[in-house]
Amino acid sequence: MGFIRPDSGKVSFLGEEVNAAFLAGMRKNICWLPQNLSVLGTGGVEENVLAPFRFTANKNNTPSRGKIIQSFEALGLSEKILDSDMETISGGEKQRMGLALCKLLGKRLILLDEPTSALDSESVDRAVDFILADPALTVITTSHDERWAAMCNNIIEIG
Repeated sequence: MGFIRPDSGKVSFLGEEVNAAFLAGMRKNICWLPQNLSVLGTGGVEENVLAPFRFTANKNNTPSRGKIIQSFEALGLSEKILDSDMETISGGEKQRMGLALCKLLGKRLILLDEPTSALDSESVDRAVDFILADPALTVITTSHDERWAAMCNNIIEIG
């Protein structure tokens, strides 16, 4: 995301070197989903899903309720969850909601931190299928989940 600069070498994105002048445009193409989903906020689920679409960079891409429901159902979430309060849904439901939101934003690069840490086996399988459904999408992820890692094209093991 450009928050930390490398000590040596260059970082490129979409064929351009990441520098101060390029950061704003670059960030318009990236979605980040942290492991701790407290960043999703409080209040209603639907309100939280639609919140990022109020930003200038995303407002022309606001999904229909039907598209949100389709994404949720692909991840095993019921349509009824949209009418729920964030405090009443589980960590796994929040994680799947976050994955749906990443795809709904339509970014070219998704950064995921432990995206399956709160998911059961069936939900991991759904998440893998959901993310892999778009071959043009680039995903950079950290994970200890072997099934999730198995879907990756390149794996870098750290310490």
